[in-house]
Amino acid sequence: MNTIIREQKIVLNDQYDSIKTRIKQLDDFINLSRICSFNDEQESLTFKTEKIHPEITGDKFTSLMFLFSNPHPLSVKAGLFLSEPRSRSFWQRLFECNHINPPKKIKKAIKNWTSSTPEILSDCLLKGEYDSKFRLFF
Repeated sequence: MNTIIREQKIVLNDQYDSIKTRIKQLDDFINLSRICSFNDEQESLTFKTEKIHPEITGDKFTSLMFLFSNPHPLSVKAGLFLSEPRSRSFWQRLFECNHINPPKKIKKAIKNWTSSTPEILSDCLLKGEYDSKFRLFF
């Protein structure tokens, strides 16, 4: 199971019906229906999002946090933000820099992207399996 995917719940109250209608009926929001659900009794929305906080930290590492807006629903569905086709080059560029050296399995997974790449990559990032003075937080 992918441990970076988290569920968040928001109680919407007065805005519940309006938001539910938009997500379920408007084409602009159709992808959100893949990662969220509604509870009519609680007037709440539960959605999936992502968070990577490495398990290994400490004084010998400098924490480096990347802040993004909400991940695209197709990326969340794939198991890792920036994993949908238009965004995959982010991971290639990140690991091409001289300050973060991933193991060969990561370089191979990113070069030959498959459905298992998000899981391999997120596992590497969570465990800090890359040679760097930085620990990456997303």
